[in-house]
This record gives sequence, C-alpha cells and structure tokens, in this order.
Amino acid sequence: MKKNRILCISNTHTRHKELDTRIAELSANEPIDIIIHCGGTVKFTRNMRGMVNEFYKFISWFETLNCPNKILIGSSTDLVLDSNIYNKSNEVIKDLQKSGITYLYDETIEINGLQIYGNGASCIPGFAFAEQCNWKNIPTDVDIIITHVPPIGILDIVGEKSGNKDLLQQIIEIMKTSDKYSRVHIFGYINEGYGRKVGRICNATNDERITRFVNCALLNDEKLHDPVIVTINE
Repeated sequence: MKKNRILCISNTHTRHKELDTRIAELSANEPIDIIIHCGGTVKFTRNMRGMVNEFYKFISWFETLNCPNKILIGSSTDLVLDSNIYNKSNEVIKDLQKSGITYLYDETIEINGLQIYGNGASCIPGFAFAEQCNWKNIPTDVDIIITHVPPIGILDIVGEKSGNKDLLQQIIEIMKTSDKYSRVHIFGYINEGYGRKVGRICNATNDERITRFVNCALLNDEKLHDPVIVTINE
C-alpha cells in the first residue's frame, strides 16, 4: 500500500517565502507527494493591480517547490480567482495550470489513487467566493476534502464558532454513508484554530467512521506556524 505524504498550508498572505527552509527540512529525508494550499495566498485589498502582482509572485514560488503534485483552492481574500470580481480570473487560472498547479473549484480529481475534492467557497458577503456555499458535490468515497473555511465547531474558535454549519452537516452525512473508514478534511481561514482533531461517528450498521481534521492556517499574530504533514495510504 503506497503511503502519500501531504504538506498542508493556508493563509500565507504573501509570506510564503518564509516557509522555504521549513519545507526543505520536512522533505529532506522523505519526499512530499502532494502539497495543498487551502487559499489565502495574498493580503486582502481592493487594489486589483497590486493583488494580481502579488498573486503571480506566489505562483512563481509555488511552482518551484520540489513536489510532483501541487493543489490550490481559492479563499475569501483571493479575489483574482473569482470571476464575479475580477474579469481576467480565467487567464490567471490558465497561468496556474501552465505552471503545473492544479486549481480546484467545487470539483474532484484523483492523484495517486486518492479522491481529492476542493472548494474555496468563503460564504462571507463582500469577499471572494461569497455565494458558492454548496457542499453537495463532495463525493461519498472522498479521501481528502480541501476547503478554506472549517466546519462549525471544529478548529474554528476565534471568540466564537466561526465555521460553516452546512459543511459540517455534509461531512457527517458522508461519514454515515461512506464505505471508507477514514478521510481527511484540510482547511484554513481561522488562524487561531491551527492544529488537528479527529471526529468519530458510527453509521447505521454501527461501524465506526473517522475524519481527521487539519487546520493549516499558518499566519497568526505575525508568526508563521509550521506546515502540517499528513500521511494517508492509497
């Protein structure tokens, strides 16, 4: 059974280069198979010219990382990827793809035998991807779920619960109905929620199902947390 090492990052907000040394250390003795960025690549601004410039700096950095599979989703601050806000977003996405970066927007791909779903919906009025809060396309047999926002009540506390209720309900439904024992949900957004948690539930036949939750939001009070490594078997 092949073991996949997945490096997870989010909420880097133009400070991605500060991760170079730590990523090199994490991949020195064992290669990384997939790098996942859960959005929050740039700082929020309405200056689209400045944001586009910063986003292309991120692309240049991301494409040079020593890993065969790189995945990115959008977020509330990644306005350049939202066609409702930036009329040249399709060109930006094409440039991502030309750089060897897989961009996921409410869709599923297979990498190394893993079913990976990604959706950068923010559900935050006035920000990018505010309206795209439909989680129904997450497949039941999914191995990795990538979102920017957390499910409500899970690694989402910043004064109060700040996650998405519908997302939690969808994951619970998947856990109840899937034949797979486990899956991983990787997200960011809430910087104070950085960390891991395991959710457990029993389905209708009393078989246990688990989801490993990972909040990999790295920027918190000007400090960058370490990237999170997740291991999952094919």
